[in-house]
Amino acid sequence: MKVVIPRKFAIPIAISSVHGITDFSKTPNHLLPYLLLTLPIDEKKLYATFLLSSLHHFATDIGYSKSIFMHLFWLCGYKYYTELAWVSFCIFYCFVHTPLAFSVNTFRLAYLPISFLFLKLVKKEGLCVSNVMMKIVICHVLCNL
Repeated sequence: MKVVIPRKFAIPIAISSVHGITDFSKTPNHLLPYLLLTLPIDEKKLYATFLLSSLHHFATDIGYSKSIFMHLFWLCGYKYYTELAWVSFCIFYCFVHTPLAFSVNTFRLAYLPISFLFLKLVKKEGLCVSNVMMKIVICHVLCNL
């Protein structure tokens, strides 16, 4: 499965992804999930784990029923209404999830230039969500349990 976030949505999503760096302000034992980055994992299991991690992580923002509904909408929308799916994900991620993440973690000015470095991941066609990126998201979710 290859997921490419279209460029017009990839830019704000990449900048908002800086919220994950707040993990590194946690104690070292909270960072242990990042050791999982080194382990090989079957792609189908990775995709399933990524989906479940995302579902749980967003549920901490809006509750499980809404998170399930949104994930179903994004999955169906991605297949039938790609533009609408990306618009709604981008709005939720940038204007709900990221601000909520910073409401419980201290925002530091150092995050601003780092967020612009994330833009280097955005190519002409958009942002390709690689297996490594999915693993990072899973580790981020586990780190925040």
